[in-house]
Amino acid sequence: MSWGSDLPLYALQARLLELYRADRAEEIGFWAWLAGDYGLRVVDWAAGAGEIACGLAARGFQVTGVERRPEWLALAEERAEALPPEARPRWVEGEVTATRLRDRFDFALLTDDAFGRLPDAEARRQALRTIFLHLRPGGGMALVLTPPPLLPVDEGLHPVPRLRPLPDGVQVERFRRYRYEEDIRRLFVEEVLEVREGGHTRRVQWRYEVQLFTPDAIFRLLRIVGFTAIGLFGGWDGRPWRPGSPAWIVRAERPL
Repeated sequence: MSWGSDLPLYALQARLLELYRADRAEEIGFWAWLAGDYGLRVVDWAAGAGEIACGLAARGFQVTGVERRPEWLALAEERAEALPPEARPRWVEGEVTATRLRDRFDFALLTDDAFGRLPDAEARRQALRTIFLHLRPGGGMALVLTPPPLLPVDEGLHPVPRLRPLPDGVQVERFRRYRYEEDIRRLFVEEVLEVREGGHTRRVQWRYEVQLFTPDAIFRLLRIVGFTAIGLFGGWDGRPWRPGSPAWIVRAERPL
């Protein structure tokens, strides 16, 4: 099977978008530090290709990874083969707005702005309710979000730098365009991916939207569901969040 011409869109995305991620070792270390305060039972509600879930499992956590795209789950299962069978995450095809699991967890995470990409306010409320109900009393959770931009958004189509090696014989270019509507704090994103392999070129495009939040807005949503002890981190080194920080991680707890 070739990369450029034969793969369905979501399978192509699953294989190639990982090439544009920075190394996640520091991020995995942060999650291990944060989750370790609560216990070993962790659920990753947007597991993607399983890098965080497998990284935590390798550190001794008992991980369940939930992902709605079977193409991403296939990559996650492939990645988990590097771990001993008894240490591998349990994979579940599902999504945070609807999936019901038998277990209760010490810690839950929803990374990669998956919360902001949910389609509407009701889906976001349902996601928070799902996370809350699957935590033990006293358990913790964290969301990775995008804050509203500090500067005007450049709406041009710009190349996205690739951060990991390409497969042999494949050339890939990725482009992205943003449009931000400040009155509704909504970011509109257009992605273009061009894949060249064996003299063939495939160009795929897709669009998605991301809801952005102020700290007050996300605090209000979390409190409505019942979360307490809300705090903010601004990077994988555990620094406090401030406007302009390199990351925005929101931590909260289900009360005892």
